[in-house]
Order: sequence, then structure tokens, then C-alpha cells
Amino acid sequence: MTFQDKVRRLSDLYRAFNRREIDRVLAALSPAVRWPNVLEKSELRGHAAVRAYWLKQLETIEPHVEPVEFEERPDGVAVRVRQVVTVKATGQVTESSVTHTYAFDDSLVTSMVVS
Repeated sequence: MTFQDKVRRLSDLYRAFNRREIDRVLAALSPAVRWPNVLEKSELRGHAAVRAYWLKQLETIEPHVEPVEFEERPDGVAVRVRQVVTVKATGQVTESSVTHTYAFDDSLVTSMVVS
């Protein structure tokens, strides 16, 4: 995949995640994907673990993640994102900017790191 193909793919995945199309997002991830569990500072592996993580999160928060900038790096693609997270129980909203760095194997995402 070219860098532009990866940008298009990741843009589509962010839109799908924001629409809660979890199966569509998982289909673009390697079956052995490595994914960060940010709250527990651990790493998840595989579709089932990532799905369970997202579903658990979505019980209590409503995240919306928009890509702002894409950068090609030797280890993959870095995406600076704007995150707006609403806590369902209180309505509290937090906004932040973080970077997600994705590694690819052909067209599938093999890992994501948050910094």
C-alpha cells in the first residue's frame, strides 16, 4: 500500500469507529493485531480482545476521534487526532490531542501505539 492508500484506509476506519461499526474496523486489523489498553497500560492481542475492550469502553464513554494530520514514518503512519470523550453518566466532556502510530502488513493494521 502507498502512503496515500494508508491515509484513505485510516480515515475510513476513524469514520467507521465513530459510527460504532466495530466489525468493519476489526476487518481491517490483522487477526493477531497488537492494540493498546490505555487505561490499564497493557497490550491487547487479536480481534476478540480489541472488540471486548471497545465494547466495555462504550458502556461508559462516548468517544469521537477525528484525524487532524497524517505523517509517514519508517515504522508506519502516525496520525495526530483530536479526541472528544463524553462520560455517559455525568455528561463530562474532555478534549485532547494524541498521536496514534499504525504499523501495516500489506493492507492490514498489525499494531497501534498511542503517544
